[in-house]
Amino acid sequence: MKKEERISEVKATDAIVRTFDAVILTIPVPEVLKLGGNFLNQDDDVKVAIEQVKYSPRIAVALIYDKPVKYLEGLPTAMKYFPDDDILHFMSVDNKKREKSKEVPGIILQSTTSFAEKCSNLNDSEIKKNNARTH
Repeated sequence: MKKEERISEVKATDAIVRTFDAVILTIPVPEVLKLGGNFLNQDDDVKVAIEQVKYSPRIAVALIYDKPVKYLEGLPTAMKYFPDDDILHFMSVDNKKREKSKEVPGIILQSTTSFAEKCSNLNDSEIKKNNARTH
């Protein structure tokens, strides 16, 4: 970034330099911090704020079916939060949420942050052993 002009020069992998009035990054913070150049050094407050970003980890599972599932079609809502569950945080029936009832159904499940943090370094069998429960 050229501070005096408040423009950003971006050098792409093809080595071509392009100039922009603004650059919007939509990548995770750890990736931003790995970028070359001096743009983070232009504003110490921004750099400090970016370095302090903390993530809320989740484990997500997608179950995609190859044909309609009557049970899913009969659910009263496309999405549901589980505020009192220690493992499951959110569930959605994806095609229903997008109002695409003719598409192949899929369920998206997201864990709670605490479950994801607790299990981040465990293998599948350890997770199953430590968290087995029946409903």
